[in-house]
Amino acid sequence: MAAIPSSRRAAGLAVGRALLGGLRKRSLQNTALIAVTALLLLSLAGCAFRSESLEPGALSFQGPQAYTLEPGEYLPGTDVRYIGKSDDGAEFTIAGQRAVKQKADSLNWSGSPAEGVRLELRLRVVWYTESALYAAGTARLVVRDVSAQAGQVPGSGALTYQMPVAYTLPLNEAVAGTGLRYEGKSADGARFAGVEDYPYRQTGDSVRWEGYLRPNVAVRQDLRLLQYDEQSARVGGVAHLWITP
Repeated sequence: MAAIPSSRRAAGLAVGRALLGGLRKRSLQNTALIAVTALLLLSLAGCAFRSESLEPGALSFQGPQAYTLEPGEYLPGTDVRYIGKSDDGAEFTIAGQRAVKQKADSLNWSGSPAEGVRLELRLRVVWYTESALYAAGTARLVVRDVSAQAGQVPGSGALTYQMPVAYTLPLNEAVAGTGLRYEGKSADGARFAGVEDYPYRQTGDSVRWEGYLRPNVAVRQDLRLLQYDEQSARVGGVAHLWITP
């Protein structure tokens, strides 16, 4: 059996942690089983997205997602509604049609949950009971017509995502969709434009930028400086996105 690439393994661990956190009131045995199942399923779900080029002015984010749905609830941003557990399995309505899913079945959706935003979900049903259903996998967001504006973000929204990100910044180039720009190496550390107050960072230090990609999409980039030299800097962390339909 081929080894799971480290990037996919890391994404799987993130989903496992999310499920563990959301199910603390469940028995340890069931919680562990759900987390292990999510890790295995994500190795399949992670390769489901087609590689495609982005149109000018668009940004893409991709990362692990985990959901807990009670009977009657919709998968956020979609028309997928969980009806509940039946003798046949987990019942949904998808685009108005009845669908029955078993454990490990796919639960996919693609569409536009908000103006200028496209969402693709590639999930698997991990577990379900009379009271809730658990699904895990990956999500891909494409935000179109990006015109980044710095500003205070609300910290909440109808649709919320946390996506892992990493950027390599050549000298005097900015992180896509932000005003954060690497200005070079100095005796005080790596110098960045677009940050508040003190502009210098050492390896391992935090770098934050927040604002709007478009009027209905707020973002906060919580990054760490991973490496820098005279020619470039590398940063990585989490992009928090809040989307208003």
